[in-house]
Amino acid sequence: MLNVFLKPLGAGGSKPSSLDRIVQSSYDLGDAKDIFKLAQSVMREERIPLTSFSTNEKEFHFEIPSTMLQATPTWVPESEAVPLSPREAIRLGMPHAQAQRPKFDSCICTSVAITSVESHSKSSHWFYFLHFLPVMDGRTYYSDAIPVVLLLDGSVVEPRVTDPAHD
Repeated sequence: MLNVFLKPLGAGGSKPSSLDRIVQSSYDLGDAKDIFKLAQSVMREERIPLTSFSTNEKEFHFEIPSTMLQATPTWVPESEAVPLSPREAIRLGMPHAQAQRPKFDSCICTSVAITSVESHSKSSHWFYFLHFLPVMDGRTYYSDAIPVVLLLDGSVVEPRVTDPAHD
């Protein structure tokens, strides 16, 4: 028996993502065609855009597979507390921000926004959009913002990064 675990490009971390839990499957060694078909279906899956962020040098596009979105907790702001507190979102996002700028001493969170995935008022899927700034020798580098997107299950969404000068 061969265990196959499919991960979206750029996914990492020790905690399995919602998508990992959905597509984990086991196959006999002789079923290579089935493995290939499953990989193709995951790659073709509808992707939901969450947000984008631009700097002078890079564009960050945050999007996730629709199955990953459906596996996250929902939230109705008028009737319940958010499943992931802002404090916990910052705690989970900080290591990701620091990993993006490893030569700096630390990072500080300067903005926390919880945003609806859908644009209508009846939305039940939300995500956190956090901004961090790197710090070195007590100096904050305001021009080097680090965007971090977290789903309400605590999963960090890896951005697709593009260079606007070469697109």
